[in-house]
Amino acid sequence: MANWLEEIGKARPVELTPGLLAATVPGDFSVRLACGLAELAAQGNAEREPWSEMTQGEDRFVAFWGPGLAAHLLAPQQFQRAFAESLPEHELRQRLGSGRLWLGGHGLGGAFALLAGEWCATQGRPVAGIYTFGCPRVSDLRVQAPVFRVVNGIDVAATVPPPWRCRHTGRHVWIDPTSGQVILEPNLWQRLPAFAAQNRWLVHLVAQGMRHGYPRAVDELLTQVLADHSPNAYVDRLRAALR
Repeated sequence: MANWLEEIGKARPVELTPGLLAATVPGDFSVRLACGLAELAAQGNAEREPWSEMTQGEDRFVAFWGPGLAAHLLAPQQFQRAFAESLPEHELRQRLGSGRLWLGGHGLGGAFALLAGEWCATQGRPVAGIYTFGCPRVSDLRVQAPVFRVVNGIDVAATVPPPWRCRHTGRHVWIDPTSGQVILEPNLWQRLPAFAAQNRWLVHLVAQGMRHGYPRAVDELLTQVLADHSPNAYVDRLRAALR
């Protein structure tokens, strides 16, 4: 089997699209801003830098990258520890200290964006908005900024840790993998096509396992399901939604 755990969250380099990182009305969801922050997050993931940032006028955009998402999926108490180790408080003060602030992050970086938003709330530092992409559940947070958690198709990273251990923060934004639509707070009926696609892969897993063996079948299934978690998948689908 391929070592697919090492591939989770990796991104190829992307070029930022001019004009996407532009001010919007705080509290309103913007596909353009979501795409811009997804690009900024993918850029940080590709470079393995804890921060990716850009300043335009009075607006400051910061996206986070968090290493080793898989190691933290089932241990929500470790999110805070990983955040503190990766992003010391003196750096937070320096990076988040001025301008109208927008935060974003992919995977564990999304959890870091939420924790940074909570830190800002304790410091009296206003945050205009937080956009996360494929973010795992984080334990209850006191975030005062509007939060939009964007989920691409059947991104499995957004389903862990289990809901009885912690819960999601913010309004759900779903990217329909069939139509490409970006839907704010989708209902169950709108998400049925994705669930059907997931079930087709489970049937395929059983059939392929019987024919070629289950290690290969599981590898194929994980490759497909985890494709929705790729930072570039978020960028590509949000770019397509803008066309």
